[in-house]
Amino acid sequence: MRKYVPLLAILIILLVIWGAFNFSGTKEEKKTFKNVTELYSEFSDYTKDFVDYRLQNIKCSPSGYYYENSSFCFICESGDACFEYWVNDTKEKKMNLINPPKLKTDKFDVNFVNFYKNGLASYFNCKEKNENTLSCDYGIDFVLNNNYKNNDANISIVLNDENNWNEVSNIICKKLKRNEFSCEKYDKIPEEYKKNFESFETCKCEDSIIVKIDNTIFYSE
Repeated sequence: MRKYVPLLAILIILLVIWGAFNFSGTKEEKKTFKNVTELYSEFSDYTKDFVDYRLQNIKCSPSGYYYENSSFCFICESGDACFEYWVNDTKEKKMNLINPPKLKTDKFDVNFVNFYKNGLASYFNCKEKNENTLSCDYGIDFVLNNNYKNNDANISIVLNDENNWNEVSNIICKKLKRNEFSCEKYDKIPEEYKKNFESFETCKCEDSIIVKIDNTIFYSE
């Protein structure tokens, strides 16, 4: 009997190693849900409006959704659109949004820019120039400045023809506020945009400021 003990010990060790390897290599599948209407019923009014707007910009009619950490993610053709949320302490217990949304995709294209930049890539009739740049009407380029695509996208709006500033700023204003607001000339530059630059122009879009520093356009929602 004793001569089998080492063999049994080796066998047990091999089984433990095999089990550990297979367990660590197995990914838990996300549980998906089909009833999007049921999820929407948990949203606050602001959350409904914000989510609808983002999904419309990528023409997404979600086929379902799933939860991932503290986010819910809609399954779209362009990628999974994820929104981080918290639930308020009122009786209604509605879902409210925190942090910027994310589009999970490996492709930098019109839909990617539309998701993060208020549908502007479609409005400016953009086409793919290379893997990091969209070239558009009005002398505009959308440029991806990093490879961190599935997180907070760092996209620059570059205006190559300064003669189009007034028209472009008005278009951004209308898309930003989703109405017919015009961007009014504004002589001050917000503190967060102050740095070394050769020139700047600003205009006020209701309660937002659109800024052009040299040939790059910035705005906040």
